[in-house]
Amino acid sequence: MAPVFQDGEACMPSDVKQLYRRLKVVEHAIGGDGGLIGMSGSLNGRAMSKVLEAMAVDSRSHFLDIGSGLGRPMLHALVEHGCVQVSGIEFDELKFSKAQTVIDRILPIDRQIRTCLYHRDVMTIESLDELDPTFTHLFSFWEGINIDAREAVARLVRRSWEDPSRPADAPRIRSFAFVQSNEIKPQEYVAELGFPPNYTLDQKFPVSMLGSFSQFQCFVLHFHDPVPSSHAIIAAAKLANKVAAVAAAAAAALAVDDIVLLKRIQAEQRENEFGLRGSRKRVKYGP
Repeated sequence: MAPVFQDGEACMPSDVKQLYRRLKVVEHAIGGDGGLIGMSGSLNGRAMSKVLEAMAVDSRSHFLDIGSGLGRPMLHALVEHGCVQVSGIEFDELKFSKAQTVIDRILPIDRQIRTCLYHRDVMTIESLDELDPTFTHLFSFWEGINIDAREAVARLVRRSWEDPSRPADAPRIRSFAFVQSNEIKPQEYVAELGFPPNYTLDQKFPVSMLGSFSQFQCFVLHFHDPVPSSHAIIAAAKLANKVAAVAAAAAAALAVDDIVLLKRIQAEQRENEFGLRGSRKRVKYGP
């Protein structure tokens, strides 16, 4: 196994396999992945790779794991896809503290600056509403997340798309993957939580926990730029026609003004020319 440290500083894992070997060593040293509240554990490496691929995570992504535990999914996204930023929100204070240690021991400093951990109290999950929705890809293992937290996630996605104060070129949440054990009707469930309607449920597949044979279901939503309604398209076309008509009328009026001005200049030139000829005649034939 490649060394975790080199010259006193952690080396960047070369691939996902090396990442999970290092995670095993570090987690053993800090007493495992247990915490004070909620579930422990995360998806195995193969399952997490499949989830990230289904979410279309790439080097431009800002990945957020809600209920991030010790940070395995966010580190996986950083190592495998080189995300520009990976973040995690953890409600358990002990897990949050352990996650900071894991990041310090796994990543070199120049990669640690591309990570961000938030600690939120599970009883005041409304604090999710305080986050600026600059994320592009969300992931959550929803077995340990209550209904209030799920609704807060839906509000975060909705703000990403519907907040009128956000610049037009601001990042949008493009995909959200959640994992849970019980079977659901995804479209009805997502609508009840309050997610915006501009999504497609692109994939659903089974996944397994790390070190366990327990099976869960992963659902992957992709959010798209809203398609304008027929009324909006007609209104936009009418406005464009009106603008074009006004511009044409203004151009025509300007053309008429130009013609009048040209005729005036030509008349003045003729008058000046006649006056000069008259002056020359008076000089030549004067008394």
